[in-house]
Amino acid sequence: MSQPDQHQTIRNWAVTGNSRIVGSIYNRPGHVDGKTIMTSPVLQIRLMGESNTPVAFTESGNAYWLAEPSVAFGLDKAETFVWEMSRSEPTIAPPRKADPMLETTFMRMG
Repeated sequence: MSQPDQHQTIRNWAVTGNSRIVGSIYNRPGHVDGKTIMTSPVLQIRLMGESNTPVAFTESGNAYWLAEPSVAFGLDKAETFVWEMSRSEPTIAPPRKADPMLETTFMRMG
C-alpha cells in the first residue's frame, strides 16, 4: 500500500481495543518520524487516490494514510479491518443535550 509522502502515514500498524490503530507515524507536524502512536477510535476508512490507499478517519478528527500493517498483526486481519471499516457508515456521537441554564431565548423586535 503506497501513499503520497505529504500525508500523515502510519506504518507497521495494528488494531487494538475500541478500533484504535497503533503504529509508527510519519509526516506528522511536530513529531519525529517513526514515533509510535495510538489513534483515537477509527470511525471510518476510505480508499483514496489512484492506488486506493486506505485512509483512517478518527474520532479526534485526524486522517491517517495506512501503509503496511505489522507482521505480527497480519495482512489478513489488516485487510478485514479495512474492508469492514470502509463499508460502515461513520459513527457519529449523538448530540449532547444543552444545559438548560446555558440556553438562550431569541426575541423578535417588531
